[in-house]
Amino acid sequence: MTHHSTSVNMKKALSRERRGFTLVEMVVVLAIAIALMAIMLPALKGLRGDKYSLSGTTQLIADFNNARLEAINGGSPVYVVFMPKLTKK
Repeated sequence: MTHHSTSVNMKKALSRERRGFTLVEMVVVLAIAIALMAIMLPALKGLRGDKYSLSGTTQLIADFNNARLEAINGGSPVYVVFMPKLTKK
């Protein structure tokens, strides 16, 4: 009898090892993943920046490159001056 009970215990152990996820476990994991994504997406949007800051950065790089080219071609210092944006009254 001991041999038979040992093989039954082995079969039970193997069946427990091979079983997949339960529906409850999958739903809990999906809920956690969705909650983390909901928290992270707004933060990631802030890292990307908006189109105005991107175009401003592109313009600034272009202005520095033009100033460098003028300095190289002219052989003299070139200054980049930052001025506030003028608004109409």
